[in-house]
Amino acid sequence: MIDWQAAAAFTLAATSAVFDTTPCRMLPMGSPQGGRDVNARPVADAGRAEFDFLALLDLEPSQDAIPRHLPSDPGVGATMVSYDAVITALVGAWPYLPRRGDRVQVGAVTYEIKLDRQDGSSRRAYYLDRIK
Repeated sequence: MIDWQAAAAFTLAATSAVFDTTPCRMLPMGSPQGGRDVNARPVADAGRAEFDFLALLDLEPSQDAIPRHLPSDPGVGATMVSYDAVITALVGAWPYLPRRGDRVQVGAVTYEIKLDRQDGSSRRAYYLDRIK
C-alpha cells in the first residue's frame, strides 16, 4: 500500500531541492505602539526573529485577477492586481509563517509581502511589491 502523505512530503522536498535556489532573508515587521497608530511606518518586530531561507523567485508574475475583497458594487468585476515578484518556498521548517507587511530581502532588493497563497501543502506562494 502506498503512503500518500509520505509520497507527497518526498515530492515537496525533492521539488524544493531542485527549484528553491535563491537565498532570501525574512524581515518580520510590526507597527509601533502595538498597532494603535495605523498610519505609522512599520518597524522591525522584536518578537519574531529574522531568518534565512531558500525560495524560487519569479520576477515576472502573471497579472491575474486576484480579488482581495468583494467589491461593494455587484456590477464591478474583479480588478487586475499586479505584483513585482512572487516567491514560493517550503515553509514547514520555518520558525513562523510571515504575515502581510513582513519583508523579504533578496540580495540588495527588499520586497514587502502583499498576499500569500496556500494550497494545503507546506509550500506557499508570497506575492511581493518592491520597496523603493
